Amino acid sequence: MNEARMREHLERLGLPEEGIEYVVKAALRGPERTVFHSNSSAFSGELPSSIATALTDNPSNYRIQYSAFSTEFAFLAVEAWNGDARLIVDQPKSVQLTIINARGITQRIPYTPDYLLVRENAVEVVECKRADELRKLCVSNPGQWVEEEGGFTNPPASDYYKSLGMTFRVVTDIELPSLLVQNCILLRSSSKNFHALEDKELAPIAAFVLENGPCSIEQVVKRFDLENAAPVLQCVERRMVWAALKSVRHPSGSSR
Repeated sequence: MNEARMREHLERLGLPEEGIEYVVKAALRGPERTVFHSNSSAFSGELPSSIATALTDNPSNYRIQYSAFSTEFAFLAVEAWNGDARLIVDQPKSVQLTIINARGITQRIPYTPDYLLVRENAVEVVECKRADELRKLCVSNPGQWVEEEGGFTNPPASDYYKSLGMTFRVVTDIELPSLLVQNCILLRSSSKNFHALEDKELAPIAAFVLENGPCSIEQVVKRFDLENAAPVLQCVERRMVWAALKSVRHPSGSSR
């Protein structure tokens, strides 16, 4: 997607001019900073992205940063599998938030979210943090972080991005169980690591699952005498059948 098409999309979403400029500048400039963790054991880095990360039609330029496995990396894995983002930018342009600090004094602070996503029907700003870290922040910075029913929020950030026509969301590790992340990664790689079958070749498998209700992948593999589970995984990847990704450990595509 180029800049002109992005502007048209944002206008259709109803973003004000200031919001449109924020998104376009973030997409053109790329990350505001390079992620770095002082903890040498922290899982951080950069990886190729299946979602556009810049206003270019060259997928080889799509790269995305992450600074923690259980939150940012996990979020990216699930988003790549299950999201509808047209564009994702990590560490987008910093903004100035007005907060009430721990001493009760109003002050302005810089804030850089983890990700900016342009979706089909909305623009979303995302902060990824561990729940235990957020609970500590709610105590030490109650004017900025709040625990509420169903999760956490940052009212100053939420209000700021709302003024730009965007939604703000805090994503925690609790929402991203490791089994879900592993299955999303597996499903995304099923067509890359194995021969991709056509939909008509997968149709009998999908029909069997739909007719017979909940069944295991092993049952399907046995029923069709498949060499491996790759065709079943491709059915799931293409949404031809539904799978319980949070509660089922799917097999790899390896031979039986």
